[in-house]
Amino acid sequence: MVSVVVLGSPVVAARSSGPRNGRASGLSASVGLRAGSPNKSGSLSSPVVAARSSGPRNGLCSGVRASESLRTRSPNKSGSLSSPVVATRSSGPRNGRASGLSASESLRAGSPNKSGSLGSPVVATRSSGPRNGLCSGVSASESLRAGSPNKSGSLSSPVVATRSSGPRNGLCSGVSASESLRTGSPN
Repeated sequence: MVSVVVLGSPVVAARSSGPRNGRASGLSASVGLRAGSPNKSGSLSSPVVAARSSGPRNGLCSGVRASESLRTRSPNKSGSLSSPVVATRSSGPRNGRASGLSASESLRAGSPNKSGSLGSPVVATRSSGPRNGLCSGVSASESLRAGSPNKSGSLSSPVVATRSSGPRNGLCSGVSASESLRTGSPN
């Protein structure tokens, strides 16, 4: 059963159960992820958007040790978080990358990737291939912003991505007025 949670503007991701579609591993539906807000293990540093709500790594990205804080330039198992990087992976071929990002892409605010620039609240972009954990209908040339308003309400999740340019600025392509931010629901 899919839980429905309306997430506020700074909130970037949450999940309830099932596959971790484009989400940080171990996030529960009850977690509202806000940059700079306290979590069970302390505070998230300003650019950090991912946290876990249970288990030994409370408040940390999956694969980050409990003694580590998600802060700019602080080490995690796969290296450093770049300055406002919002997601990293600790294992597999895309270390330090969000799921679906290629090894040549960095999650940096304002820095170019293959498809343009990432804005400050951006969580993930894609270059080509499957839309791994990203907004259905968003093309490779679009920059994905999280937590932006859309024309008619909220974005459908587990997508935390919206468009940052063109006539649907801040919109997830194909999101209708009846959709709201859902945790763990397919897009």
